[in-house]
Amino acid sequence: MHRRAVELDANGRPSAFTLAQDSAEVKGLTLQTDTALEQVRELQRHLGELAERDEQVRVRARAARIRRLAAVTVVLWLATLIVVLAHV
Repeated sequence: MHRRAVELDANGRPSAFTLAQDSAEVKGLTLQTDTALEQVRELQRHLGELAERDEQVRVRARAARIRRLAAVTVVLWLATLIVVLAHV
């Protein structure tokens, strides 16, 4: 059986990827790191889209609260003005 030399990682230990690759090849498999990386990128894109939508929802909710606050403020000022004018 042909064995490749196990590469060392930055800490001088055998590379986990190299060991896993050798193990997978013995079983007739190969590790597809490109697929995993693409899935991670796709997940990151999806999370970015979700975060963007969440931010849009928060902005809309804040704008709605501000509009309600402005409407209530106007109504209260009008009520106060009516009461003051009624007593004059």
